[in-house]
Amino acid sequence: MSEKATQQIEDAGVAQHVARGDRLVQFAEAAEITTLSPATLRWMRHQGEGPPFFTLGRRLVISESRLYDWINAQAAKDRAAAS
Repeated sequence: MSEKATQQIEDAGVAQHVARGDRLVQFAEAAEITTLSPATLRWMRHQGEGPPFFTLGRRLVISESRLYDWINAQAAKDRAAAS
């Protein structure tokens, strides 16, 4: 991550959400990773059920590790419901 991006994160007060060196994933890429349509992901975010995105400037982003943590949590919920 560039020094400028690191400074923007610190200035935005979201440093606790992004580990140093963790890649930021934009909304469209997160939709691809999760295989959810952007509309579904947007609706889930609106309902408070989606991944924990935050705004950085005018973009919605999430740290890659937090996105995969959310995906793993969804899988765990599904396994628990199937039991």
